[in-house]
Amino acid sequence: MESTALLHRPQCTGENTNLELTKLKSFAPRKNWRITRFLFMLCIACIARAALAQAPLQPLPAQPSFPLHSMQDKLLIEHEIMPSRPFSVVGPRGAVLGQQDGSFELWLFPWKVLSAVRITARMDNYPVPIDVNDRAASIEVRPYATTITFSHANFTVREIILAPRLTQDGAGALVLYQIEAVRPMTLTFSFTPNLQRMWPAESDDRPSPEWVNTDGSSGFYLLHLNFPDHAAAIAMPTAKPGIMEPYQERAASYPLQFVLHFDPSTDPHTLFPLLVSMGDTSAASTKEALSDRLAALDRSVRSIYEANQTYYANLLASSMSIDTPDPQLNDAFAWAEVSIDQLRVETTPEHSEEGLTAGFLGSGDSVRPGFGWFFGRDALWTLYALNSVGSFETTRQEIDFLLNRQSPDGKIMHEWSQTADLVDWKSLPYEYRAADSTPSLP
Repeated sequence: MESTALLHRPQCTGENTNLELTKLKSFAPRKNWRITRFLFMLCIACIARAALAQAPLQPLPAQPSFPLHSMQDKLLIEHEIMPSRPFSVVGPRGAVLGQQDGSFELWLFPWKVLSAVRITARMDNYPVPIDVNDRAASIEVRPYATTITFSHANFTVREIILAPRLTQDGAGALVLYQIEAVRPMTLTFSFTPNLQRMWPAESDDRPSPEWVNTDGSSGFYLLHLNFPDHAAAIAMPTAKPGIMEPYQERAASYPLQFVLHFDPSTDPHTLFPLLVSMGDTSAASTKEALSDRLAALDRSVRSIYEANQTYYANLLASSMSIDTPDPQLNDAFAWAEVSIDQLRVETTPEHSEEGLTAGFLGSGDSVRPGFGWFFGRDALWTLYALNSVGSFETTRQEIDFLLNRQSPDGKIMHEWSQTADLVDWKSLPYEYRAADSTPSLP
């Protein structure tokens, strides 16, 4: 665990510095004076640099609540929770995949960052811990966000999940928590850190977590790899760390935890976002860079959410619709258009190329999230539907995507993993395995 002790910048005025140099000069031979002076100034510079490097990072504030839903929402699926049934929220750079009891795993493509998120509550003056996931009551699915509501006599917790379609803010997936309570309580969010690349790329078995203090109490988790090329940062504003296994203990696996104290007298109308960001550890200041990214995400929560609302409102307004005597059929047609749009995933975070994936499901103990990679045959069949509603630009992008991966003898790919560029994909038996992909090309 990182120490919170800070080095303070020495009070070095010009007079003090000259006085110290005079003292040193009196003990140093003249021929070594220049070396002594150089070493002394180098020492001062190192101390100042250390003081700046150890400066506390900025704490992340919780966000004021804002209108999360609109009366003008045209599409809504709402029903009581079926705990064993899955849900998926997918965007071009990330996904949240889980069960309707509110547990989930979070991906920033192509990385599985964390999984097995669960919540426990303890109310003041009430000693019995409450499994919040057991209190999952309802689920609401809108094109731009999915909300799971946990209900108890003392509290209501809403888990609001989105995968932003517009990614200029760098957000792959966001989870917001809205809390209402009769009396103060403590919520513990437990999760497993994964930081593994999607199949078939190799990854470490388990990352090494570090708690990074910001204001002496709250902060964020930094996940390191044994063979470092990337790191992840995970934060929940105002939350404190829970279990942190000491390195000298026997080998064991404990979940990481955010411990959040909620007081209804001071914290109403507040959103507590779960913020996740990735970084390249080749940068000289990974910790500071990731802290800045988390802060930027925290500040942008509302704008990211509202941009997602606007995107899907425009998509529905500009897409073909049907008007029949059966409202459910009309909605099902619109949901089909939304669902296809949500299968458009970027090949890499650094590349704007998109392809149609074949559907997502939680990966469990593996790193294969359903069929969350690119398939030629499935995409080509989907293009018939896209052409029928006039989505010709998406069709053009997908055909370009497939032609860029066409074999020298003209075959259209069967399967392309999100991490295909990180392995010798052509040596594996998947790329052109299906014979019906090639004749399906229009």
